[in-house]
Amino acid sequence: MHLEAHALLGWAIANMVKGDRHTRVWCVAAASVPDLDALTYLAGADAYRDWHHTFGHNVFLWGIMTALAFWKLGRPLGALMVGISFGSHLLTDFYFSGWRLYLFWPLSRSGYVSQHSVDLGNWINLALIYGLIGVAFLIALWRKRTPIELFSPALDSLVISVLRPKTSVCGDCSQPSNLDCARCGSPVCAKHARVGKRFRVECLKCGQAKSASSTPI
Repeated sequence: MHLEAHALLGWAIANMVKGDRHTRVWCVAAASVPDLDALTYLAGADAYRDWHHTFGHNVFLWGIMTALAFWKLGRPLGALMVGISFGSHLLTDFYFSGWRLYLFWPLSRSGYVSQHSVDLGNWINLALIYGLIGVAFLIALWRKRTPIELFSPALDSLVISVLRPKTSVCGDCSQPSNLDCARCGSPVCAKHARVGKRFRVECLKCGQAKSASSTPI
């Protein structure tokens, strides 16, 4: 399975329980970190063939990652979700990568792959990416968050505000609104909203007042 799908699956798994953003970041990292051994491709095709699905795709790193999560997060449930996220990478690669997994590396070079496994170029892997994007959209409706939160919680909050129903009335033009001014809390429509630093939404009055106060005399 492709890295994008692994990451989205880790984020989706984390959202199956109540948890904070820190836990979700850990779950996405756990679902993605096995592919570190794919970096061996930078050393050439031979190195990639010899090392892919070895030091990243094994049960020992799985245990280490889960233990680190328990230490850093301090919550058994959070560590469990991190462990499940890492395991999801191994399970999906078993069926959707076409490569053997060396689950007990470095103690063993025995490889494991499903006899029904498909390679990365198969249409199923592309379908999984689009399917998980759809899952992320459903989670956005349910949990009121998107994967954007991993990089910018403020931008994520803005995106969720744009997606929610327009149940308020803009204070400037009385049109339906689903945004609120971060300074005064008044509803504001997209036409009259101003997005400032850190993706903070401001109404026209607050934006003009801020500009006037910052203008040198």
